[in-house]
Order: sequence, then structure tokens, then C-alpha cells
Amino acid sequence: DEQGSGVLLDLSDGRVVAEEVERAAHDHALDITVVVAGHVVRGLEPEGLEAWRHEDPEELELLSAGERLAYAQRPQEGTLVALDTSQGVMVNPYDADLSGPLGVPEVFSADAAVAVNMDGPRYLVTTALDEDFGVR
Repeated sequence: DEQGSGVLLDLSDGRVVAEEVERAAHDHALDITVVVAGHVVRGLEPEGLEAWRHEDPEELELLSAGERLAYAQRPQEGTLVALDTSQGVMVNPYDADLSGPLGVPEVFSADAAVAVNMDGPRYLVTTALDEDFGVR
């Protein structure tokens, strides 16, 4: 209800995945569930164990996760934060000095398709998953 944190449940078996969760998203590429509460972002393995933790200086609103990236917004300053979902480290997804609309992925499919919001209009982007991306 956006009034505080809650419990994240796996609807297939009723198991509690995480507690103290405000928002959650799943990265199908790495099978990592990303959960946010306040300024803490955690990456959870399928069994619910914490794989990584990122503590941000501001509270974050999780927007989406997929294809090895999690996207969140710092509401106070309006900036976008992108985290590598394999390690929880911040990445720089765009050049902040460039002008033009910023495309933010909103929804990812398990087959590497994504709906991207371009300051209002939404576009469907499809690609083949590169299993070796970032590990070469």
C-alpha cells in the first residue's frame, strides 16, 4: 500500500522470500530477486539468501530489474541509479552530460524483451540474451 514495508511471498508455494520489503523486482537473466527498503537494496538468490547489499545515501524507489541491471530512482533529486544485479555495485548507464530523453526499462520478460519508457511513450525492445555479457 506504499505506506511502509511488507513481506514478499513466492506465490507458487507460499514461502516468505523476504521481510521488510517496500518494492521488489526479479532479474530473470541471473535469477536474482531485487528488494528495496528505504536506502538499502538487496539481491536475493532463489533460496532467499542475500547475495549482495547496496546502501545508498538516499531512499530509493525501485523501478525495474532485468538483463543484469536494476533501476531505481532517488526521489529527492530525481536521478536514476543503476545497479549490477550480479554484485550490487553501481554502474553508469548513461552520460549525464548528454541531452535528450532517457529510456528507462519498466518491465522485462524472461526472454530478454523489455518495455522502455521514453518520457511518456513506451517502446518494446527485443534481443537475444548474451550469456557472456560483462564476463569477457
